[in-house]
Amino acid sequence: MDEYTRLLGLLETVWRTIFVLCREFTDDDWSKKTECPGWSVKDVLSHLVGIEYRLTGRKVICIDIENREHIKNELGLRNEIDVSARRSLSGETILSEFCNITRERIQTPSQLCKNGFSTDVDTPIGPKPFSELLSMRIMDCWLHEQDIRRAVNKPGNLDGDVAEHTVYRLFSAMPYVVGKKVGATSGSTVVFRIIGPVEFTKCIYVEGKRARNIASIPQSPDTRLKMTSNAFILLASGRVDWQDPSIHDNVQIEGNIEIGRNILALMNIMI
Repeated sequence: MDEYTRLLGLLETVWRTIFVLCREFTDDDWSKKTECPGWSVKDVLSHLVGIEYRLTGRKVICIDIENREHIKNELGLRNEIDVSARRSLSGETILSEFCNITRERIQTPSQLCKNGFSTDVDTPIGPKPFSELLSMRIMDCWLHEQDIRRAVNKPGNLDGDVAEHTVYRLFSAMPYVVGKKVGATSGSTVVFRIIGPVEFTKCIYVEGKRARNIASIPQSPDTRLKMTSNAFILLASGRVDWQDPSIHDNVQIEGNIEIGRNILALMNIMI
């Protein structure tokens, strides 16, 4: 299977899973609060619809946003406009929008790919290769699926290909966290042991002011972080603070405790 087919298949999978999850929601389910500041379950789905609408080049309604406390940048403002514009709609209406736009988007990538899998296309963070757009959308949709699941207390889909894709993509930013954000000492090593449902052990080596993944796992790294993949996802996506009680039992630090705590505190790599 080529990379394009694999990524498109993952995107179809997560979209289908979101539809199945949401199709029997009650009004109470749609109104439940999520960990995304100011957003209900319905708002999260509105966001997913809005992103895909923008990627098709549709004209977006222009409205004034009064509550801007949780808006940090231009992308956040665009997202909030997409959500606010749909607040008067029912959850069922937005789910129907979601089905229609994702069906259209599944057809569109096939056309875009004719111009080359590496061809730059518009993404929420500017022009990127088409492969990168697919990868980003898989991660974003799966993270928001999990936002919805936690809000309605229906856990699931924490393993499998889409979950693995998201965890590995989030981990790809950890050298930046360790080297740049934390500023770990040159020559030091940090081992991440992710223990499930997605599992892996990887080591990051700091060289000067930069850090990179290395293949070998030292027996005595300077810092070792052991956590569930769910705890890793929550921290790396900024859903919870590292001091949240829900994290404590799922994260262990060995070696340099100060560096370990700083990594946990600065793991959020989402915009």
